[in-house]
Amino acid sequence: MYAKTDRRVRFEILLESTAIEKITGARGANRFQSIAQKLGDLRAHAALKLNEVLPILNQGPPTPSTATALQLISEIQRASPDHHLAEMVVSALVAFGRIAPLNNDPLRETVDRLKKSGLLEPIKPRSRVCIVSNQYRLPLEQLRQLLACQTPLAPEKLQK
Repeated sequence: MYAKTDRRVRFEILLESTAIEKITGARGANRFQSIAQKLGDLRAHAALKLNEVLPILNQGPPTPSTATALQLISEIQRASPDHHLAEMVVSALVAFGRIAPLNNDPLRETVDRLKKSGLLEPIKPRSRVCIVSNQYRLPLEQLRQLLACQTPLAPEKLQK
């Protein structure tokens, strides 16, 4: 992403070398119509990728929050029917910053409860991809930092 002019910003989507073949079905084309079709397919693919990123870029800085990382975990545990599901939700949010359960996903019920409570919100209306609400962004960042500081014990130290 970079400023094109003082009124325009350009976004570029970089694709792997094999992406053209994967997206359009073939790497080359011998007619203008085939090339135009490939460009349309690639444009649609890039738009989908950019639509995933834009809501995150549009988020403002986290508002000052009185919520803590412990409250974040507690709210997730309260919304989960079992601690394994709560751990999966926390792990997804810490690792990826979002969670996107499918309709038959065991996490779906927990995510729906968290959306109703205001802890999670969809990145765009009717999207299954959810992120923490503004109130919980700072606690999530604190939790990430806390977990990043944890170092596993070496096996030889566990035996002592």
